[in-house]
Amino acid sequence: MRFKYLVKSLLSPFTARIRAGALQGQRWVIASGSRFVKGTYEPVQSETFQRLICPGSVVFDVGAHVGYYTVLSSLLAGPRGQVIAFEPLPANLKYLRRHLQLNGCDNVRVLTNCVGESSSIAHFDDSHGTGVGHLASGGTLEVQVRSLDEMIESGDLPIPQFIKIDVEGAELLVLSGAERLLRRHHPILILSTHGDELDRACLERLSKYGYDVEHLETDVLVARTKIAAAVAA
Repeated sequence: MRFKYLVKSLLSPFTARIRAGALQGQRWVIASGSRFVKGTYEPVQSETFQRLICPGSVVFDVGAHVGYYTVLSSLLAGPRGQVIAFEPLPANLKYLRRHLQLNGCDNVRVLTNCVGESSSIAHFDDSHGTGVGHLASGGTLEVQVRSLDEMIESGDLPIPQFIKIDVEGAELLVLSGAERLLRRHHPILILSTHGDELDRACLERLSKYGYDVEHLETDVLVARTKIAAAVAA
């Protein structure tokens, strides 16, 4: 593990252009992951972003990691659009902000709080790697948690048309804290779930909120209301 972090540290100043895929030609920090640079990262989800995000859209990236979907959303939404990226982990934030700067993503706002069911102070565990960090009572990083409903109703956030949620097992908490947003405004969702039980719970919750849900891939849900599905068709 120490050797891995040493290699990342040595490579962190170096960037390359992404070779293929949805972000082909964009600049990327090599140390943040070879799949990004090769253009092989999650091609099915990437194509779905390209199909469903329109110019001028407001996009929430909940669990932005190092910014792959944040940059993609920024390019798709364009100068009239806006992207809000949520990422609490300092190691990921370093790469996220660098990727936004490298690619001129001026329509992105980065927030460092976690998104959950309600406002609280919680702990975040990244001991198993920066890609799988999650809320956990034994975590060493103290974080602020806020709900999407609270942030929108306080005027801190605009109404989104598209939300990606990938928060390593806390997806149901994010949905619970966005009930009013989802019931009233019906943004399109791409939701990564983690395990069959959570998958079923998210399906049930979204159906209750008036969404039609389909599996894009194993443990990845796409949720749209009938109206949104007709507009996107």
